[in-house]
Amino acid sequence: MMTMLSNDVLKHFGFLVNEFGFVKLPEYHYVREIHNEFAGGGMIIKLTYDGGFWLNILVPKFDISPILNGEKRTVDYDNSLFKVYDLGNLDLDKKIYNAVSIENFSEKELWYYARLLRENPEILKGDLRKLKWKFWLLKKLRLR
Repeated sequence: MMTMLSNDVLKHFGFLVNEFGFVKLPEYHYVREIHNEFAGGGMIIKLTYDGGFWLNILVPKFDISPILNGEKRTVDYDNSLFKVYDLGNLDLDKKIYNAVSIENFSEKELWYYARLLRENPEILKGDLRKLKWKFWLLKKLRLR
């Protein structure tokens, strides 16, 4: 069943399913947030909306079959049971984000996060080195 944001999310993130074999989990609401998640490759791509979008990559420390079969959602688990990576750390100086005006492109945030994933396909294959704090620190110091 499609809900509030699923069509827009699939428009930008459908490549996760079509090209990388991720499974689109049903959209759900939790408190004031709308969650869209894709599972695959030992990780969950979690896109959350609460007036604006943010995207985290979750690497669960447990078997995710209850999530895949719809018995549980990621919000049903304690955050400490996941390694959490903020995809926005790939664009520290916001060059990509600022390349498009939200006034001219209403889906800017969806486009932004989809572009970051498309430009870093190694992440979708399980190589998360670019999202770890050491890489972030080297990039911040302009050594990477």
